Amino acid sequence: MDSYPVNSDKQSLRAHYREIRSHISNKDTALASENIKNQLLDFISENYKTPIVIAGYLPINHELDILPLLEALHTKNHICVMPKIIPNKPLEFKKWRAQDKTELNNNIPEPLETAQTLIPNIIITPLLACDKSGNRLGYGKGLYDITIAHYRNLNPSLLVIGLCYHQQISETDLPIEAHDQKLDLIITDQ
Repeated sequence: MDSYPVNSDKQSLRAHYREIRSHISNKDTALASENIKNQLLDFISENYKTPIVIAGYLPINHELDILPLLEALHTKNHICVMPKIIPNKPLEFKKWRAQDKTELNNNIPEPLETAQTLIPNIIITPLLACDKSGNRLGYGKGLYDITIAHYRNLNPSLLVIGLCYHQQISETDLPIEAHDQKLDLIITDQ
């Protein structure tokens, strides 16, 4: 767990946590991803007795590899969806399987436009850092905040989960703004 100077702004925090994440080895990433996968599978098995829709993301830039998790969820009959960017709107979540083709949108892989759009029960959100209060530091475009708010209105029981390395948990509260959406659950490699 990490702390930062109290008066740090979000841009410097993003740079700080990108730097931390960039130094995590491939071996540590694989171990962390496996540990987190097992924890989340247990959580879902204990709390959801019927299949649900789970939104993930395709990892980039040293993010945790959640693809084995999503494939394991699929084998347990859950439906996995991935985000698709729609200009000036919340993300859409499209049905996805590991063997499905993707297309690049600003160097980010996305499901094809023709994939079925679904409303998730759980959103697993990418992040650069979070704090113990559930505040999330994203990449700075506010896209997930807008998306989470939108889907919370559509599905009041929506659960938003942050998966991260323990080094991405800030010991001090992260700066937040009125539009920032909190995480409901945080799962780390520890």
